[in-house]
Amino acid sequence: MKISIIGTGYVGLVAGAVFSNNGLNTCCIDIDAEKIKLLSTGKSPIYEPLLEEQISSGIRKNTLTFSTKYNSIADSEAIFLAVGTPDLPNGSANLSYLYGAIDQVSKLIKKDAILVIKSTVPPNTCKDIKKYLEKLALANEVVMNPEFLRQGSAVNDFLNPDRIVIGCSSLDAKDKMLKVYENWKDIPKVITDTTTAEMIKYAANSFLATKVAFINEMADLCHHFDGDINMLSYALGLDKRIGKGALKAGPGYGGSCFPKDVSALIHVSKNTGNHILKAVHQANSQRPRLMVEKIKKIVGNVKGKKIGVLGLSFKANTDDIRFSPAIKIVSLLKDAIITAFDPAAMDNAKRVLPDIRYATTLCEVAESADCLLILTEWEDFKDIDYNLIFSKMAKPVIIDLRNLVDKHKLRKIGFSYFAL
Repeated sequence: MKISIIGTGYVGLVAGAVFSNNGLNTCCIDIDAEKIKLLSTGKSPIYEPLLEEQISSGIRKNTLTFSTKYNSIADSEAIFLAVGTPDLPNGSANLSYLYGAIDQVSKLIKKDAILVIKSTVPPNTCKDIKKYLEKLALANEVVMNPEFLRQGSAVNDFLNPDRIVIGCSSLDAKDKMLKVYENWKDIPKVITDTTTAEMIKYAANSFLATKVAFINEMADLCHHFDGDINMLSYALGLDKRIGKGALKAGPGYGGSCFPKDVSALIHVSKNTGNHILKAVHQANSQRPRLMVEKIKKIVGNVKGKKIGVLGLSFKANTDDIRFSPAIKIVSLLKDAIITAFDPAAMDNAKRVLPDIRYATTLCEVAESADCLLILTEWEDFKDIDYNLIFSKMAKPVIIDLRNLVDKHKLRKIGFSYFAL
């Protein structure tokens, strides 16, 4: 089966690479010529565990190709659209890239091919696309097939999803999609209409964002009453009605999905009195400022003080800094002298934080520092030689906003250790 994927971001690239290793002849298309040139050599432009191996394997099998030209879709049975739908200033989703891709696809698509939307889009978008195609004298079926990947574990998530959601309105479209996913035999397939499939994606991300905002407020209460947020999170997660996912207290959620999806759902539901998501969005927006207030209570006036920062990406195992709480916190500490380190995200961070210093090693971050902040939950930060770190710091103060490191170990060394 021949498929094409438009867009080589996190979703499109992971999908294309994994599909190509599961028997589908896959062409990934992107307008970025430099990116396509890099991908054609088997290299990934984004940091994502196991992705480069999947890309190289697909190229070796001759089932994965990359192109800047849309003419490769002419013989595809399914064309997946995985372009960005970023939020606009009013919170709504920007669909201009999606419709721009549809205009290109419409010139070449086979009459019996299906158009599969993997981009996150507001409810009824697929119906609108169907009407748009009809105005272009095209009768192609439009399918909604949302993705639920977590950056940092995207390849494994695509290979082993909790469910596969397929929104369609015809048996032919359903059969083609089941053929696409025929190697995912034991995975539940949720077959529904396109609007419900669109809603499932928004609802999933919004619910997870709500859990994050909730556990962060519980962390604040634990601080006030001298409770243990780690034990509270553990106990909540054991409740099967709640589940353990997204119950890790921290400086707030970020990335390319939760912030924009919550904003978009607030926008489309503005006439329905959606109060919960507004509160979630507000609580998360305030989180970095609250973390900076916590830092200043511990450190005092930060002006001129040397602060080491461990972690800049919005979460571990990714180089993505979009809506990263770490970036926001560093920005709010502009009066301090910041030295930062991240295993993958420093090149991206330099574009938005050009005025701070970037360390080449973990130990360099601690040199003469008055305080060390842990802002991203990289496993690397657990295994640091903290005895060496202790010897390098001017003041051995660690503020761990991810509750990552063993407090007993650090306090035994002699650190003043603070966490959520």
